[in-house]
Amino acid sequence: MNVGIPPAETKHATLERLGFVSAAAAGIARDVTRASEVVKRLRQLFTKSKGTKGPVDVNAAIDEVIALTGSRVRRNGASLRTDLCNELPAVSGDRVQLQQVLVNLIVNAAESMKDVRDRPREILVRTLREGDRVRPVLVGEPARRP
Repeated sequence: MNVGIPPAETKHATLERLGFVSAAAAGIARDVTRASEVVKRLRQLFTKSKGTKGPVDVNAAIDEVIALTGSRVRRNGASLRTDLCNELPAVSGDRVQLQQVLVNLIVNAAESMKDVRDRPREILVRTLREGDRVRPVLVGEPARRP
């Protein structure tokens, strides 16, 4: 059995593997942190509370709700897309309450479309800026075309 120092090629390969393992570990740590934040937000979303008012990034709140409801929408045979205005001011409100309303609207829209067969089942979530105001819009199934 040869226990000597490995050749230079083997050392290089070992260093490459260590670099790969280190990058993988960093990725796992990021994923764990992200998962922890998602769980925290889900708990807030589904727990009755008095709420906390503050500045809300409506588009970010919508993105989180879409990530949460996407699989349920797909199970109902619908698709979900967004058209979000990039230049929205923050609004004052309760982020969790806004998200609860959006979850309910999106899930209800998807469930109401499950029997639609004569046109696409698409849910569009759009944000608009009207002066200093923000207007989120949820559009369910498209109108029938003549």
